[in-house]
Amino acid sequence: MWFYGGSFSSRVFVEYLAFFMLAMGLAFQHIATRRNRIFFSGAVLLLILLCQVQTYQYRYNQIHWSDMTKEKYWDVFLRIDKLK
Repeated sequence: MWFYGGSFSSRVFVEYLAFFMLAMGLAFQHIATRRNRIFFSGAVLLLILLCQVQTYQYRYNQIHWSDMTKEKYWDVFLRIDKLK
């Protein structure tokens, strides 16, 4: 059951979030130049923003937990103006 009961996000990774945060912290610590740190921080912030928009879309049934196709997904990708 790939959709894990119709929730948004991946509950199967909850136990591993601490390890992901440690890995991200180590990666950020080992980035040598300031320019690369800014790029890495920007990428993380963009991914957080993407997740927040998709959580909002999921809450208002724009992203369906089992009936999404690739075409439907790209039609509503980052589109909050299509919410009813």
